[in-house]
Amino acid sequence: MVPPSSSSSSSSSTSSSPAAGVTQEKSNRRGGSPASPSTKNSEAPAPGEEESNPPAVDVGIAKALAKPSESRAAELRQAKEAERTKNKKFLNPIEIPIKAGRAARRALESLGQVEEPAPKNPEDYRLYFDKKFMYAIPAPGEKTPTVLVVGATGDIGRQVVRKLILKGYRVQVLVRNLYSTTLNLLGTGVSYVKGDLSDLSSLRTACDGADKVVYVAQAREDGDARTVEYLGLRNLAQAFQDTRVSDAGKRVATKRTLFKFRKPADRGVWAVATPSAEGAEGAWTVQDERSGRPAFVGSLPVGPGGSMVLESKKLGLNLSKFGGLLMLFKAQGDAQTSFRFVIRTSAYAEQGVQYEIALPLVRNRFTAFRMNFRDFVPMKDGMPYAGVLGGLGGVTALDPGDVKQFAVMAVREGGAAAGVDAAVANPAFALTMEGIKVFRAREQADVVLLSSSDITPQTALKSLSEMERDPASFERVERGNYYRAQGELAMKNAGLAYCIVRISDFTSSPTEGRPLSVSRSGNNMGLISRPDAATVLINCLFNPTVCNTEIYASENPRYGDRDIQRLLNELVELPL
Repeated sequence: MVPPSSSSSSSSSTSSSPAAGVTQEKSNRRGGSPASPSTKNSEAPAPGEEESNPPAVDVGIAKALAKPSESRAAELRQAKEAERTKNKKFLNPIEIPIKAGRAARRALESLGQVEEPAPKNPEDYRLYFDKKFMYAIPAPGEKTPTVLVVGATGDIGRQVVRKLILKGYRVQVLVRNLYSTTLNLLGTGVSYVKGDLSDLSSLRTACDGADKVVYVAQAREDGDARTVEYLGLRNLAQAFQDTRVSDAGKRVATKRTLFKFRKPADRGVWAVATPSAEGAEGAWTVQDERSGRPAFVGSLPVGPGGSMVLESKKLGLNLSKFGGLLMLFKAQGDAQTSFRFVIRTSAYAEQGVQYEIALPLVRNRFTAFRMNFRDFVPMKDGMPYAGVLGGLGGVTALDPGDVKQFAVMAVREGGAAAGVDAAVANPAFALTMEGIKVFRAREQADVVLLSSSDITPQTALKSLSEMERDPASFERVERGNYYRAQGELAMKNAGLAYCIVRISDFTSSPTEGRPLSVSRSGNNMGLISRPDAATVLINCLFNPTVCNTEIYASENPRYGDRDIQRLLNELVELPL
């Protein structure tokens, strides 16, 4: 405790002596400790000391010389960081176009939908859109499919890409270049692969990781028709198959060889059965030793009903994991000779019912023909069988898990040809067979292809030279459509699961969401907008009903329906 006398004398001497104040100020300027500003700032005064010992230095000078405290500096830094974060959030030049693009896409999707307004909450928009068009969105936890779009920079291709992105699928696109003009067409939501349809290695790169393919590429000039419409599809099918096998091995190969008839062991499984009509003759023999291919040759009487059968031994195969057969052959015969491929199950021994499919008669040219199990028709005594197999509750569809025997039939159709003497004329036939393969069953299409309604199965089986010699036929099928038909045939023969969507032409209106008509026949075809065509293509990717089928799509304001999935599901009720 300080004595009162000492405190008072110290106070009086300080206050009464001007020289003492000057001496203390000089000392402060030299950095002395009695009244140093740093000491003043670093140590807090004792209670009451501030009044008893006022600072000798002017308060304004002390504030000017003093540095800001560490806490104050931290507050300034936090304020600046908050300001930068705020500017980044609202002025990011990358984020603004993305938000604008999403808003624009939502606005475009709502065009033409007048019966139900789009929700204001963006989170509810997806549910609204799904209810409208019934898309198949991957369920949470499932692997999101990756879709390769070929022809993505075209008018219809851009619509397909946009809709796939909106639905959350991963999208890869094959483009000829990576110029800014190309990138600006599709944006940053896709993976780009630079390549060409004639370059198989670039197609393998594009197919790497792809689960499905949408092929909408079209030739811009007549000179590109063969490359784009035919070779492009053929190369794509090969590349898709190659990448699948390289990733998972041969166990996922699309095709497996069942018979290779150049091998004596496979050839020995087959033999000619007893002819069904008098005068019919047949043999199973190798006509050309150099090729080693055997041929089913013979002759049939001119009258109707005659047939010859080449059949295999009793096999008992379970082909339930496969979707059908692929046969390579060359057929020869007159206009009234037809060939049928036959599958016999347990129903043949029990009820005499077998399953048949007609083989195309393309003379003097090897043909690869795909036979889906679903396309085989039950037949009994040469007539379609409309009964029930297996008793009450049985089915008439072919069961690939119950294959007992294969056969090939040469059948004489119709009556005697005009001017032909039935007593002396026995028209000859020949069916040279290379082999038979089975292709794996798929629940959904691997490739969805946009094509023309002008193409028919007969178009693909005719050569371009034959069509050019037939002006009426060639006028109906343009050169580009002929090559597209050849490409479709090559894709089918590759064993891939497919869906071909045929249209007559596009409308000039960009409006989507109109009532649509989907059928398996090209009767009463109308036009369709590009957005609606893209919607049909995407729905066909994940619908099992249209796997390995060809459908026709158009707009039908009077009798159509907006529920595309229901339209596709109802196709199963129509005859094949």
